[in-house]
Amino acid sequence: MTDDKTIYTRRLSVGEVESVVTGLPGLLWTLVGDCVLTAEYGTECNIHNDLQYVSMQVGIRWLDRFLAESKEQRIFVPAKSDLSISTPAGGLTILFCHESDIHLTGQNEELIRHAVESDLLSVLMK
Repeated sequence: MTDDKTIYTRRLSVGEVESVVTGLPGLLWTLVGDCVLTAEYGTECNIHNDLQYVSMQVGIRWLDRFLAESKEQRIFVPAKSDLSISTPAGGLTILFCHESDIHLTGQNEELIRHAVESDLLSVLMK
């Protein structure tokens, strides 16, 4: 698997996307431990266009709070706007897509495989 290959979930309900958003901090902690992640708001986020696709550094210990506040402020609306979270060095990027699916890509095949095979994501794959 290389950077140009993406793995997709099936089309998900809002509840399924919200479940992954809630479980993501625990999954990433298990996969990569304590680190700084990169987050980007994207398409259909309720934020000024100049702030879309701007990389933000988020410590993994704060990821749950970042995600909750993004939802509470309606910047990110699960299954209706794009939000990506990347591990260091682009090993794994998870994109919550505005088209109601989740995209997984990155440079680290093993990391991607572990994410896809996780209890959180395996039942949602195509």
